[in-house]
Amino acid sequence: MHISNLCPRRRGFHIKVSLIFIFEIAWLKIENQMLIGQGRYNKLSKSTLGPLALIMKRISSSTFFLKRIFPVIWFGFLAFFVITAFLGHPSGNTLPLPFFIVPIVMGVFGYLFLKKLVFDLADEVSDAGDFLVVRFGKVEDHIALANIINVSYSVMTNPPRVTLTLRQSGRFGKEVSFSPPISWVPFSKSPIIIELIERIDAARMG
Repeated sequence: MHISNLCPRRRGFHIKVSLIFIFEIAWLKIENQMLIGQGRYNKLSKSTLGPLALIMKRISSSTFFLKRIFPVIWFGFLAFFVITAFLGHPSGNTLPLPFFIVPIVMGVFGYLFLKKLVFDLADEVSDAGDFLVVRFGKVEDHIALANIINVSYSVMTNPPRVTLTLRQSGRFGKEVSFSPPISWVPFSKSPIIIELIERIDAARMG
């Protein structure tokens, strides 16, 4: 159904949700340009890897918006929706059932989305040549390219994700996922990740 055919309250709801996702994509692309440039390096690794950090290149997008800001916007909007419905409804009348079902469904959907596609993403992944430096919070792990047995790269999800399957489990388990650099061209693959996959194949063969 076209948005113009919806009632004003529901039409406003759809517009607000659309604006949230538009803002999310714009934020990620801006961060991608600022943080994933060829000259931007992993600050934490500079203190732990010394001169090697100078040749490291960040190959992941920032997860700050998705992990810190988006959950606040999403669940804050649901709370605002519920509070507004209660305050704006005449006293003594029972609220329609959809006013309870919609926030619950959207809350569950948001939680599952964040758990499945966001919270497991590494905060930062940097390419150090023969190995990758993966960071979750203040904890780092080094993953040798030869220890990676499979790379799953999907650009059809939001956010796009790369999942590395390891031969031997590391500090973060058997699989490590991160969000690759965001492209301005929808659904296009990052040449940085394509080149990384080729080097991983070469490391396994060698």
